[in-house]
Amino acid sequence: MSNYQRKNKFHKSACYKGIELAAKNVPYVSCYLNSINKVINYTSELYSRVFAVTFVLRYPSWYRQNPRYNDIGDFFRSFKAKHDAELDRRNKRGVRVHRNNGVHYLWCRECNDSINEHFHVMVFLNKDNFQRVGKIEIPCESYDRKSVYQMLVEAWAQVLNISVYDAHRAVHIPRNPYYYLEQNSRSYREQFCNLFQRASYMAKYQTKNISSDRRSFGYSLRRRERLSVFN
Repeated sequence: MSNYQRKNKFHKSACYKGIELAAKNVPYVSCYLNSINKVINYTSELYSRVFAVTFVLRYPSWYRQNPRYNDIGDFFRSFKAKHDAELDRRNKRGVRVHRNNGVHYLWCRECNDSINEHFHVMVFLNKDNFQRVGKIEIPCESYDRKSVYQMLVEAWAQVLNISVYDAHRAVHIPRNPYYYLEQNSRSYREQFCNLFQRASYMAKYQTKNISSDRRSFGYSLRRRERLSVFN
């Protein structure tokens, strides 16, 4: 038995707290599922209307620099700065800006047969400020209003020190990437289950690089919460 298996319990059921999961991804890592549940509930408490988007961050095929330990952490720091700067620009233009309690997220690191690993990410924002990703196109500096997609691409370009053109090709938005969670909606439970089911992909044991000393899963923290180190 590996150290990873000794440290983590596995969830082998196709359901989690009454929520149907994608059985083909069994087994899941139990503590990852618990963290996903915690983050979704927490963001729903912060914002009565949540906008969640899922995407993949890749390293360009020609990128030969060894991935740094905290590339993903630097990405979130860069994206948060751009997110806050965009809200500041809107405020200065007289555009109404709703409550900003930061950017919250989930991520997992995977490595299949490709040369470089990649990250599956889900970001949670206030739906009253952002309701869509925007056009999937190379960011343009002349835009006076930045979309979520532009900020994602620019943040990844900054972390890897590559052009926004190359980062545009390395940030993948999959099919049906948007999820909305509204506290006062009659379909709140259905929204929650759909969102959790999509996010649960990141908790699957398969394709995790368990031999690495680098973390394979992470999430945004509540205030004063200590970081849980997951392999």
